[in-house]
Amino acid sequence: MASWIRSLPKPIVLVASNDQRGQHVLEACRRAEVAVPEQVAVLGVDNEQAFFDLCDPPLSSVDPNPECVGREAAELLDRMMTGGKQPIEHRRIAPIGVVLRQSTDMFRIGGGNG
Repeated sequence: MASWIRSLPKPIVLVASNDQRGQHVLEACRRAEVAVPEQVAVLGVDNEQAFFDLCDPPLSSVDPNPECVGREAAELLDRMMTGGKQPIEHRRIAPIGVVLRQSTDMFRIGGGNG
């Protein structure tokens, strides 16, 4: 992964499929001697405390709204178990938002006056 990151055009943003993979990307950047976020900004998904506490720099992450996902899944399962039909269209659930930390903090690079 470090070789691949070295080969990418810079600057670039990499969005990882989850926070654990985001941590792997940050580690690969460190091994490749590629500056985060100056050359590569890294964004994870799940907003898992355990991962961003272990990351250097701390990992920005999408907070996917797991409570809403769980509620929707339970309602669908209940409907299907009681003879209801599965909806034809996919249901999209918006994330709560993006929790910004240093892995995407471009303002800190230049001393950041906002």
